[in-house]
Amino acid sequence: MSVETSRTSGSGPVASPAPVRDPADLPWHVRHRMSALLLTALIPLGVGAVCFAVVSLVVMGNLRAHPVYTQALAAVRASPAAAAELGGGVEPGWWVMGGEEPDVDGVPRMEVMLNVSGDRAGGGVRAVGRPAAGAPGGWRLTFLDVGVNRADGRFTVVDLVGEEAPVRFGIPE
Repeated sequence: MSVETSRTSGSGPVASPAPVRDPADLPWHVRHRMSALLLTALIPLGVGAVCFAVVSLVVMGNLRAHPVYTQALAAVRASPAAAAELGGGVEPGWWVMGGEEPDVDGVPRMEVMLNVSGDRAGGGVRAVGRPAAGAPGGWRLTFLDVGVNRADGRFTVVDLVGEEAPVRFGIPE
């Protein structure tokens, strides 16, 4: 006959240790704590990036539909001076900046800046437009220039319309 003995401390028997659980029985977020933490942190960043992209694309789509943008692009494509610097086949880039706001007199003013590229060079177009009755789309260009980054490293500016200087994208002269 055998007699079992248990260890005792001053207050009674010592509890046996908890059984070791198989890691496969633990929930996924416990087994992969760092992955869960990264996933939890990256989800809001991903949602924020998607929201930024959607808002940017909607704003740029509205800018591309504005008469000042369309008139500026058409004028650059039709200009012999711009074609001499950029080459043929002038196409707009995907990024567009700009906005409409009233000047000090309360008259609306639209400024747009876009990238263009031709067969020989690329550059940026700055355009300013004001509302005008009888003009195409109800707006007319009051400023238009093309800054060309030439292949030889030089920068050339082709002025096409110069009634007023841009405020948003350049220092008034």
